[in-house]
Formats: sequence, C-alpha cells, structure tokens
Amino acid sequence: MHRLAVLIGMSLKFDKSGTLAAMSDFSELETRIEQALGGQRFRLRQRLRSIDQARRAGKPFDRNLAAWLRDLEQSVARRSQRAAGLPPVTFDPSLPITAKIDEIQQAIRQHPVTIVCGETGSGKSTQLPKVCLHLGRGVDGLIGHTQPRRIAARAIAARLADELGRPLGSTVGFKIRFTDTTRPDTYVKLMTDGILLAETQQDRFLNQYDTLIIDEAHERSLNIDFLLGYVKRLLTARRDLKLIITSATIDAERFAAHFACERTGQPAPIIEVSGRAYPIEIGYQPLQPDEDTGDIDPQRAIADAVEELARTGPGDVLVFLPTERDIRETAKTLRGRAISPDGRQTEILPLYARLSAAEQNKIFQPHGRRRIVLATNVAESSLTVPNIRFVVDTGTARISRYSPRRKVQRLPIEPVAQASADQRAGRCGRVGPGVCTRLYSEDDYLARERYATPEIRRTNLAAVILQTKAFRLGAIEDFPFLDPPRPDAVQDGYRTLFELGAIDAHGDLTEIGRRLARLPVDPRIGRMILAAVDEACLPEVLVIASVLEVQDPRERPAEKQQAADERHAQFTDPASDFLSYLRLWNFYHDLREKLSRNQLRKACQQNFLSFNRMREWLDIHRQLKQLVDESGLLPSGAVRRPAGRTPARSAPRSARRRPGLHFRPPADAELETVNLELTSLGGRPLAPRIPKADELLYGAIHRALLAGLLANVALRTDAYEYSGAGNAKFYLWPGSGVFDAKPDWIVAAELVETTKNYARTVARINPGWIEPLAGHLVKRAYHQPHWSRPAGSAMVYEKVTLFGLPVVQRRRVPLGPVDPEAARELFIRHGLIEGQLKTPLRFLKQNLALVAELDGLATRLRRYDLFVQDQRQFQFYDQRLPADAYDARRLQRWLRTVERQDPLRLVMTRSDLLPENADDASAVEFPESLQVGSATLPLEYRFEPGNEDDGITVTVPRAALKQLTSGRLGWLVPGLLEDKIVALIRSLPKAIRRNFVPAPDVAKRVLGELRFGQGSFLAAVAEALVRVGGESVAAGDFQLDRVPHHLHINVRVVDDGGQLLARGRDVDQLQRELGQEDEAAVPAEFYHPDWHRDGITTWDFGDLPEQVSMLSGGVTLTAFPMLVDRGTEVWLRLADSPQAAAWQTRAGLRRLCCLAERHELRAQVAWLPHMDRIRLLGSTLGTSRELERQLAELIAERSFLDQDRRPHNADEFQRFLARGRERIGLGVQDVAALVLPLLETQQQARLALEQARSPNWQFAVEDMWQQLSTLIAWEGAEPDRPSPPPGVPAPAGRSPARAKSEIRPANASPSPPAAGFLVATPWRWLQQYPRYFRAITLRLDKIAGSGWRRDRRAYDQLEPLLEAYRERAADHRRRGVFDAELTAFRWMLEEYRVSLFAQELGTSIPVSAKRLQRHWANVLP
Repeated sequence: MHRLAVLIGMSLKFDKSGTLAAMSDFSELETRIEQALGGQRFRLRQRLRSIDQARRAGKPFDRNLAAWLRDLEQSVARRSQRAAGLPPVTFDPSLPITAKIDEIQQAIRQHPVTIVCGETGSGKSTQLPKVCLHLGRGVDGLIGHTQPRRIAARAIAARLADELGRPLGSTVGFKIRFTDTTRPDTYVKLMTDGILLAETQQDRFLNQYDTLIIDEAHERSLNIDFLLGYVKRLLTARRDLKLIITSATIDAERFAAHFACERTGQPAPIIEVSGRAYPIEIGYQPLQPDEDTGDIDPQRAIADAVEELARTGPGDVLVFLPTERDIRETAKTLRGRAISPDGRQTEILPLYARLSAAEQNKIFQPHGRRRIVLATNVAESSLTVPNIRFVVDTGTARISRYSPRRKVQRLPIEPVAQASADQRAGRCGRVGPGVCTRLYSEDDYLARERYATPEIRRTNLAAVILQTKAFRLGAIEDFPFLDPPRPDAVQDGYRTLFELGAIDAHGDLTEIGRRLARLPVDPRIGRMILAAVDEACLPEVLVIASVLEVQDPRERPAEKQQAADERHAQFTDPASDFLSYLRLWNFYHDLREKLSRNQLRKACQQNFLSFNRMREWLDIHRQLKQLVDESGLLPSGAVRRPAGRTPARSAPRSARRRPGLHFRPPADAELETVNLELTSLGGRPLAPRIPKADELLYGAIHRALLAGLLANVALRTDAYEYSGAGNAKFYLWPGSGVFDAKPDWIVAAELVETTKNYARTVARINPGWIEPLAGHLVKRAYHQPHWSRPAGSAMVYEKVTLFGLPVVQRRRVPLGPVDPEAARELFIRHGLIEGQLKTPLRFLKQNLALVAELDGLATRLRRYDLFVQDQRQFQFYDQRLPADAYDARRLQRWLRTVERQDPLRLVMTRSDLLPENADDASAVEFPESLQVGSATLPLEYRFEPGNEDDGITVTVPRAALKQLTSGRLGWLVPGLLEDKIVALIRSLPKAIRRNFVPAPDVAKRVLGELRFGQGSFLAAVAEALVRVGGESVAAGDFQLDRVPHHLHINVRVVDDGGQLLARGRDVDQLQRELGQEDEAAVPAEFYHPDWHRDGITTWDFGDLPEQVSMLSGGVTLTAFPMLVDRGTEVWLRLADSPQAAAWQTRAGLRRLCCLAERHELRAQVAWLPHMDRIRLLGSTLGTSRELERQLAELIAERSFLDQDRRPHNADEFQRFLARGRERIGLGVQDVAALVLPLLETQQQARLALEQARSPNWQFAVEDMWQQLSTLIAWEGAEPDRPSPPPGVPAPAGRSPARAKSEIRPANASPSPPAAGFLVATPWRWLQQYPRYFRAITLRLDKIAGSGWRRDRRAYDQLEPLLEAYRERAADHRRRGVFDAELTAFRWMLEEYRVSLFAQELGTSIPVSAKRLQRHWANVLP
C-alpha cells in the first residue's frame, strides 16, 4: 500500500510495519479524487468515507484502502490518457456556425445550459460536438449527442468521424437499438433520445457523460420532454454536467426560461446561428380533384411536381410523404414517368426508419444520375440527404394523437406545423439555390400552428404517467416538464391506468403496467395486445385495434343509405361488430390480390368503402405489428396469414403475403385440433364452420378487447335500454350488426352522445370474462359462510359488481368476524387437522409429522384401523383451544401466553391417536429408498386401492432409468415380499396351484428359501416352489395380470428439474418409450458441463477420478468419468456404470497413446515381418492405410494398455507412456506372431465360402458369411446384423427354409467390411481368430463330406441363442447400455460354434447349451 501511495504521489504516514498511521489525514486523498474520471468520483468519495469511518472506529481498513488506492490510480491514469488522446479539431469556415464558435464556447464554460438555434444547414449537428472537444469536454465522460431517429444518429456519427479523421467506432461511435459501436476510448457518442432515456435506469446520474447535446429539440417528443425534465433535475446534483439544446426551429425563449438559473433567475443563454446563403424559392400547388372521378390523386400530383422541378435544372429531388405505403405507391407512379428531360435514367430511392443500414447508406453514396429520394419525416431534420436541389412537400405526416371520445391513441395523417414545413424546405438550400414545391396553399401554410404540438399535449396522459413510473421519474405532477399537463388530464390518466390494471390503488406499477410500458402505443390498445398474446389471438386483435384508431372505413351516404346497407350486410356478424371488421379485412385483401390499384379503388366505391381509410387502416396495422415485433411479445413459430383465417391446403400462394399473423396455440390448447375459420364472405365459405372452434376463438378475441374496454361494459335492463358504468343509460347504435340480437351483456368500443346515448361497435360478451380482468375494480357483498379448501380458511360468499353492474354472485372471504363458532370448527377441522394453515406453528408441524408418520405406518402395513381418525384430533383440539381461537392470528396470540406455562399443551402423542394393538414397521422391511446401481432412489408408499399410485412408487431420473430392471423391481421391499409370493401362487394355473395350498403357509416356506434381491424374482420364486413342493414350476407359469396392482412397483420418471416425464409399472416399456431411437454413440446418459469436453489430443484436462456425484431430479447419482475414442481425438464424458467407463476409457487411453507415439508406432508397423504379405491379405478388409493404422493401434494396445493400473492424472499418464515405450518391442512381437496367421486363415475361410455352391447348403453358407462378417466388423458396426456379400440375402427375420430359395450369384464377391476389428476385439479373443476361421473351413469340409443334415441339426441348437443375443444387443445399443455379461456371452457363442461344427479344434473355455442358458440369466434385460 505504501508503494501505491508513492506511485500516485500521496505523502501518507506509515508506521514501521508499513501500516497506515491511525491518525493520518485523508484530506490529500479527497483532493486527489478531483484528478480521477468524473463518472467515478462520487463512488470513490463514498468508498473513502467508509474507509475513514472504519479508521476512526479502530477497525481494520488497510486492505480496503489499498484496493481504493489501486482504483484511484487506474482512474487518474485513465483520465490522463483520455486528456492526452483528445483529437485535434478544425472548423469549416464555410459553415455559418464557425463565426459563432467563440461565443458558443464562452457560453458553455459559464453556463450549465446553452441553447443554440438557427436556420437549417448551419452545421449545428456536426460542429457542436467538435466545439465541446475543443473545450476539453469528453475527458471526464462522454459527449452524449442525441437524435430523434436511428438513421440520423448513424449518419451524423459517420460525418463527424470523417471530419475528425478518425474511423467510426473509435473517437466517435453511435448506439442505437441492437447496435453499439462505442469503445472505452470513445469521446463522442451519437444515440437516439430513447437510448439515453433508457440508460437512466442503470446510470441514475448519467455519470458516464460530462456533456449532453439534445438535437432537434423542436420535435418535442415524449422522450425529449422526459430528458429535458430529467436533466433539469440532474443539474442540481451534477454541477460538472453541461447541457446543449439545439434545433433549427426551436422556441428558444421558452426553453431559455425553463432552464433559468434557480439562484439568479437568469435565463439560459441563446445563441442564434444563421443558415447558409443559398436562396430557396417556395411554390404552392394545392392538390386538385380529378375532373372525371372527383377524387384527389396525390401520387399523380407528386409526379407532376417532380417532372416540373426536373425541367428547372440539374439536381436531386427530395419528396416528403406521410407513410411507407405512400412511398411505395409514389415510386411505382414515378417509374412510369420520363422524369429527366435529357432522357437520362432516374434513380428512385426510398428513405424511412425501418430500412436496413445498407439501403440507407445508398442515399449517401456518390452517383452520376438524377436521384429522387422518397422519404418520411426522418429526412426532415438532422439527416442531410446530399445533392438535394429540389423538395416536394406534401405537408402531412403521421402523428400520434389521443382521441378523448374513443379513449384510444390514434395515428392519423395530419398537416405538419410551420416549423416542420420550414425544416423540409431547408433540405434543399444546402448545395445551391433550391426550389420547394408545397402541395398545399399558402393560406393553408399560414393557418397552421407555428410549432408542433408537444407530444405530451396530444397523447393520452395514461401513457405519459406509465412511462414516468416505468423510468422511475417520480410523480408526473412534480416532474419539470417544459409544458406541464393539466391536473384534470393527469387524474384521468391515473384513472385509466388503474382501470387497465397498470397501477394499483397506491399508484405503483403492477406487472401488467411493466409489460405495458414496453409497448409504445396507447395503453388501452396495449392492454388489448397483452391480453391477445395471452389468449393466442394476437393477429385478430391487431386488425381490430388498428381499425379503432381510424374512422370507420364503411361509408353510408345519406342519398344511398339503403344501397350501402345492402353492400355492408356481407360483413355483418350477429354477435360482434368487431368480427365485422375481420370480415371486411379479409374481403378487402381478396380484392387487393385480384385487382389492380384503379380497379381496387372502384371496387371500394362500389362497396361503399373509403379507399383512403382502408389504406390508412392497413398502414396502422403494419405499424402496430412492427411495434409488437420489436417489443419481444410475439410467440415463436409464427407464420403469416390473413387475420381470422387458417389457410386451407389449397390456399393460393398470394394468401401468404397478406397482413396478419397466425400463431400455433399451446400444445394443450383445444384450438390446435380444430379449424379456426370464423366467417364466410359473400356466401362463399372459406372453411367449414365449427361452432366449438368459433366459440373458443370468439371468447379469446373478445376477452382481449374487453381488457382495454372495461369502462364500456353494459347490461341490458330493458328491451332496448342498457345500463353502463355509473348507471348510465344508452342504446345500441341502429347500424350495429348486434342490434337485432340485443345480447344481455355487451362491450362497446365507444359511447356517442347525439339525440340519445349510443354504444357503437359492440359485441356480445360473457359476464364470466369480466371479473378476472377487473378484479381491481369490482365491489363485493358477502353471504353464506363455508370452508374453502383452496383458500385454507373459513370463508363466506361475496357478491361482485363492476360499476354497479352485477358480475359475480358469490365470492369467498374470511368467516371469523361473521360467525366465530362456525369459523372455529372449520378452523380446527381444516386448518389444524388437515394442516391447511400457511402460518408456521411449531406444535402443528410436530402434530402433522406425527399423523403423517402414523399414516405412513398404516400405509406400509396396509391396515385401515391404524389410520388416525379426524374425530380424535378434533376432540384433542376442541378440549384445549379457547372459544375465540378461530384463526391463526388469535391462535398465535393465545399460544404466546399458554406456552410459557405449558409448552406441550397442543402437542399430540402416539397414545392420543393410536389404538393399543398397533404394530410397527421397521426400516429394513420398508426402506425409504432403493439402491440401484450407482443411484439411491426414493420410495413412496401409498395405500389407496383403486388409485393408479396405490402401492410403492420409485422416483428415478431419466438418466438412471436404464439401470432399473424388471428383475430387480420384482422384489419390491422385504415387508411386502410375502404378500407378493402369496399372490403369485394364487396366479398359477389351477393344475399347478392345487399343489401349493394353503398359499400363505407355502409362501412363508418359500420366503425362507429366498435371498432378497438375488437374481430375477420370478425365476427365484419358481425355483423355490420346486424345492418346497417338488412340482415343476417355471417363471412363465405366473399370470402377472392376476397379481394385485399394488404388488408391482410404480416407476415415476422425472427430468433433471424433477418434472414428470412418464410413469408406469412396466419398466421395460418405460425404457422403450424414453429411450433414444438411434443407437447411442457411447453408453453414457449423464451430462455435466465440467465433464463434457471434445477435441482432446493430450492429457490436459486435469484428474480423471473413478467416480463423481451429481444431482438429477432431486436424486444423487454416481457417475463415472471416461475417455471416449473418436478417431482423431478423445472426448471426456460421464458413464452411468464403471464397466462402461472402463470399456470406453481403455479405448480413449489407446487413442492418446497413439497420438503421443504416432511416429514410433508407424515405424514399427513398417518394420513388421512379412508386411507386404500382410498388406496383400488385408486388402479385402480395407485400404492399406487403414490396415496400417489398425496395426499401429494394436501394437499400442499390447504395449501401453497391458498394464495393471490406468492413469488418473497427467503425471501418471506420463509414467504410463514411459512404461509403454519400454514394452513396444514385446508388443510388436505379439502382433507379428498373430496377424499373419489370422489373415491367412481368414482368407482361406473366405475363399472356401466363395466356392460353396450347393443350394442345400444355403442356410449354412449364410450363417458362416454372417459369422465371418461379425468377426471382422469394426467397432461401430452392428455385429448382430452385418452386411452379407452381394446376392446373399440378409438373414434377419427369415427362416432357413426361405433362405434356401435365395441363391447367391456365382460371380458375387463379399463386400469388404470396414477395418477395425483388430483393435476393437479384446486380445484374448483376437488370439482365437485363426481357430475360428479354421472352424469355418472345417465346417464346410464336413458338409461336403458327410452331408448338410447333421450341420442343420447343430445349427438349430445355435440359432435361438444367436437370435436372442442379436435382439438383446440391439436393444442395449439403442438404450446406450453396456453389459460385460452380454459381451462374454457373445464370445461364448463363438466357442459354442466351434464345439458344434469343429469339435476337433477344441474350445478355449468350457461351453455348452446349459452353460449358455445359465450365463444368459445374468445378462441385463
């Protein structure tokens, strides 16, 4: 620590031991903090104060101080680096702002807030960050520069980086949604205002910034207003922070007054910057209606204006349009015109926010032909489109605005303000004299507002309040907005949020509120969308929600009302006007796919539909869908389709292009199995109507809509009259499709007051939907006391009303205050006896444990009389509890007094509950767990005859399932073994059963003959019965279906998290159901990230213990680490048995040895005697290279792995290698002595088989071909199903008789199997291969000499054993089971072949059919 203090220049006092003196002064440290990074000073001061407090209190603090000094040193060094790395700054003298540089710098130095305003093109956006850098800003923190749009942030960042001569992403970076190019050495950070606002959640004091530039503040979006208010508050705490507000059309005086100095009242300084000197000619060309149709065609007017401007001179044209749809249609119109008078090709490019970065960058790339840029208002400010000489301004934009009548946030297309119009005109005054053509009149321009209405004044305050709470900005009433909202509007916003469930009664955000805050839409629309996501009907609700934000597209002219009604009748739905919109949506899309644009317009006129409003509807739907997509609320697996439809199989390709989304319902949803068609259009059915499906989807859609329209619920009280909230009376709109039905309960999209109060756009609803959605709004009345098991307490029913409307007749609440005596009885019976109290009480826990223990005893012994009776418990509590103890609170208060004198007053004993003749059950007879392999599995006992879980249930993780066998589970537990033996005796056929009576007595004797858990249970019982009764009994004689259900163990399979996967009493069936379809690559089922590694080529993975423990599904399992050979590398995995681990690890070690000694092994192979002869003979088995590889591995096997102990760590492995190197010579001798005879005898056997021709021998030839293929199969092949030579049919599943009729062609030759058997075969058995091959040759000689019939009789003895082995081996591979007993059985079969067909060669082990059968009993099932 002393060294650190010296390094950073501190003169602290230390004692002789180097410890800081207790009375050392920290003032110098406080001063040094000022040299640290600005964003880290506050935290450094806090930590230093904490250290100083510890020092003064005499507590140890040296270690914390040392860490603090290191952090301080790093911060000081980092600040010095940033100060030294400031980029040099130059200013373009041609920019008007350059003349104001000194004035701007002085204002920034002297004031916390500076306002810079002036005309478009003055260079404010790019030069202000450079001014800040010139002042030395950006050293203590970033210079944050906000833009209202992502495209502008990217473009300005690129321009600024270019002017500074630095690559983008170093000195200058930008951060937008999904993209962040900033680095630790960044000085200027461009971003959207939304990004900066979001950063306030993690950086409350914005410590990462020392300067903020809020650009384009004239737009007055909610984000900008929030930021301005937030920073105004922050400036009192951050004296070092500088704020610069800039825009070309800002109301500077208003901003200056808002940021006036709190101490002196002096407004913030305003610096005016003039624009460039190029003149702009403004022209007005108001849109004129078509002479023939009377309609206004804006696309044609735009095209005419562009052509006229193109004739004026060279230069690009920028056209402002309100929507992306208008951009696409205008581009289509312009491409049909000859724009350039000189005949040169014109390039038409779109520009809007959703374009990809590559598409946006095309706008800024150099070009040599005239360009027309079609843009939304993203090009209105900040973003400078190059080479623009002409502007066409349609004068409109899509603006979010709250509709008080509909109580929804709409997105209408409205005229822009004068300031926005001036911004658009200024886009063409950058590179020379410009011309701006406005497609509206000058009077229209002059009548418009000077500045755009702040978004906070044209939005639903519910949305503003929601964002304020989401960003934790405090109460909206106290927030320093530039234009504070009206108090009545604030209260209305709170009421709306409470109605939607976004806030609770205390005004705090709920979970719904937090989800709503993620959707930048009107809260009512957002609430509908959230509910639609939950109801899996989002496509339909998006269509409906978007039409609620526009005027009804259906027109009803006064002079053609009847005709309009007739046309609109095809859209009418008798239950819901909302579904009428879905019909209209599908109808319009059908027309849109078939007709041209002009034809579509005429079709809309014929059907009395507003073409423009239909387009606006589609555009708003697209925007809503985009917002929902970006919010992350969409389920996965969505495919596009028209709303309200499920595409038929024959649906046209164009149907997939329609707007709307179709979501696959949850797997357990009833909708998944039915067609979701809602309607038919114009009498043409879209799909068969299924009322059940219609009703389900109808409910989902209208519950989602109801979530946002709870205030518009009404109940019919008269033939025509409805009562709504606050007993308001109104009537159905006569034009509603629901008018004739007049349902009892409705919800309306809007309430309209004309001559009467009318509900428009209504739908029938189920009153049962209301209460779950409006639980926070309803009122309740109580009656009928009762006990509620789900609630766990005495309750009474309540009546539920919403705004005075009866919604639910009964609801349950606590009963105690209403009827204490009844509540006490219910409390004792249900709360205490049944243990349904949530309050932890010590006596109750002990009593319930005692009852559970006694019930467990009765369950194990399966005796009804031992179960604890409720009446005994009731009498116990009734005699001891006071009369007023009817709930947990009063019981606890009473206990605090009583337990001081009698702490065991309410503690039960066994004598209080059990009869005198009760037996006991030992843990040995009824254990709590079952030990299977490496796993200790919990057992659960249940005594409920008739229940599927009656008896014993064992819970096993899926990873350990294959360790269970039916043979082991058959033993149950010792306490039930006698009962099961009795049941098995009674299940025998009568002819056998009569020899074993009485069954209980015989069972006792049999039980004495058995050794629990030894071998297969059924086989053991059968053998014991033979010994006891002297009668022949086989395991197959027992009729297991007659054994009681509870005497078979119930297996419950769970995943790693304990979730149920499957259950049943047939473990073999469960293993098949949950097993892998493909063969397991390695016999391992356990997974743990610490023991899962690939690509190992040397021992670099630490220790390899014999076993490890892991938790799966709540069960502790023992797993066995192993090395798995993968050819060119080794894998580290976990096996489920030590045998499997040893088997795989041996091969893995061999591979590591081969990799370590590959050069030496290759050399030894090359020096093998008779190597040319070996290669020639081995050519039938594979390539020469493969054969040499196998020989090298076989030498490694004999040299390195013929050792007693395998290595467990890197050091042991090195010693293992060293010992193996000494044995390589012996290994080569072993291999040289075996390989040549083996290959020679194999070749002799093959040639003999190829020369066998007699059809009578076919069965034997096929068997020998299969034997040969099995012997020389590689490790990954199926030894039980090798590929026979071409022309020889595969014997699987075929009888010998059928095989005889299928003759192999004379010229056929066996296809060589893959090499590898030399290594895969254990050395003990590989040494027997020459004898096995000679046995094949000898067998053929015997058939040729003495006939095939004797061979056939011997083969009939072998065939059942072969088939049994093949089936079991295939099943083990499928399940990933490794069984050494099955492997031993496989080699016993080879020896058995020799004993049957070539006895004179002898066998290496004693073998016979009986020995094979006895060994087979030990093979895992």
